[in-house]
Amino acid sequence: MTALAQLEAALCQAAPHHRSRIRHQLALMDAGLRQFLETYVAHCTQAGASCDDMAESYAFLLRETMKEQMYFAKHGTYRYHTQDDVRDRVYRDDGYMTKYMTGLALSTVLWPNHVALYHFFKRFVESDKCPRGGTWKSGPATACFARRHCGRGSSKAARSWTSAHPPSA
Repeated sequence: MTALAQLEAALCQAAPHHRSRIRHQLALMDAGLRQFLETYVAHCTQAGASCDDMAESYAFLLRETMKEQMYFAKHGTYRYHTQDDVRDRVYRDDGYMTKYMTGLALSTVLWPNHVALYHFFKRFVESDKCPRGGTWKSGPATACFARRHCGRGSSKAARSWTSAHPPSA
């Protein structure tokens, strides 16, 4: 069984209520998204994560997103009100951030709006309109483009990488 087939099975088990959407989105992947996902899965497995770990991170993202949407609907405000709140309660929690960023990276191929963002960044970075040099702040999907971008015409590396990000795209 290929790594992507193992991941698909693990995702369907970890998020059974999303099974049909997961299968549908994975079937729609073009060659670029497939390469992104294969590279990402290879990086994560080399770092010691299993497909089950990655799938649980995706399910964690789903639960956290729903929890925060429900909080906002009930209270009319976000749970965290200052940058210090977010930094102290979210960004400095390595376990939380690893699961969140891994789940977010998988959402790149599983959520249609994130697939569209992936393609936008791909077109932008590969276009002549993309300025060269400097440092980008980006999430897991765009970090692969930031790294490629920073490598062309600049010695600076993207600074926003976490251990969950692939080394290259």
